[in-house]
Amino acid sequence: MTSPNLFDYATKELSQDAMIRWLIDWAGTETDGDTDQEILRQFGRAFVDALFQKWRDWGYEVELDEVIRTEVWPQEHRIDILARVNGHHVLLIEDKTNTGAHGNQLEEYRSLVASGRTRLGEVAEDSLWPIYFRTGNHSFKEEQKAEESGYAVFKRCDFLRVLETYRGTSEILIDFRRHMKRWEEETNSFLDWTKGSQEWRTDGYERSEKSRRAKHGWEGFYRFIEEDWLKKLDDEWGALGSLVGGYNGLWIEPNETSRGSKFAIWIIEDKISFRLYGAENGVSEQGMNREKDYWASKFVEQDCNRLKRPSSLKSTKTKPMSVAEWPNWLVFRDDGQHDMQGSVQRLAEARELLLSAIRSRPI
Repeated sequence: MTSPNLFDYATKELSQDAMIRWLIDWAGTETDGDTDQEILRQFGRAFVDALFQKWRDWGYEVELDEVIRTEVWPQEHRIDILARVNGHHVLLIEDKTNTGAHGNQLEEYRSLVASGRTRLGEVAEDSLWPIYFRTGNHSFKEEQKAEESGYAVFKRCDFLRVLETYRGTSEILIDFRRHMKRWEEETNSFLDWTKGSQEWRTDGYERSEKSRRAKHGWEGFYRFIEEDWLKKLDDEWGALGSLVGGYNGLWIEPNETSRGSKFAIWIIEDKISFRLYGAENGVSEQGMNREKDYWASKFVEQDCNRLKRPSSLKSTKTKPMSVAEWPNWLVFRDDGQHDMQGSVQRLAEARELLLSAIRSRPI
């Protein structure tokens, strides 16, 4: 029997904040020799060491005594977690599950702490250790932005490496470890997709276990696409998200245009969408209608076997309109297994189709 998991119900970032604070507190707790308490103290210490290890990986040395003292504060000036170790080392932790950092949030928090506007007073630069703590799936671009803002990134795989060392009996920790392991396994499920079972189908926004697994699998595949292919392009590119958070797809924006027409390619699960940006430079609505009709016909003319005209050509104020679609673009081998490199090659072909259409338009 599968027992209920506490973290299927405690899904908010505040629940993860509480777990982080709890472990840091245990790292500095004096125990009376009780075995379970001592195991928790040692595990909390291993967790704190793992946080500082992310900075050691950057070449910064952090010396801690065998026995440490810890102080932890939540939501100080909206900073998720501030912790001080041995009265000197300050951990500034921005904790994320599915949502990402917004605006200049990371830079502002770092400035708040360094300039003495928190209860800690002024904190020297060599005593401040910002951590971007991310257990949800995230794009390569998000990780890059956090590092450029001066944060070491602590990912779910980093946390799992620590969680796997726990040998105690705390049901809270065991449930949390199971929760993290399931998330990781579901994210890597794209490696085992098969054509017949259609594990990649999310059934829209249904909150079933199957839909969640498929969504996480797509997030894993998006990250693979970023690191395997998009990092090599000169194009602009990034992750598609939503107001409620999440990693819902990828966009690619080639540098080439045609008579001012600017395009993006959207990858959202098993559909590639060729998108035309709205009117610029005073183009009339009538002129824009001609433009979108031209491109919708042009793409299908170029590759009618794979590209389809959308059911409607509607523009919005917030996103470019779809003028052509490539459904069911995933590639599967003869044995039915997902061919990841073949699918990435399809994306490269979609980009070349777009560039070819742009270049072949009469002047």
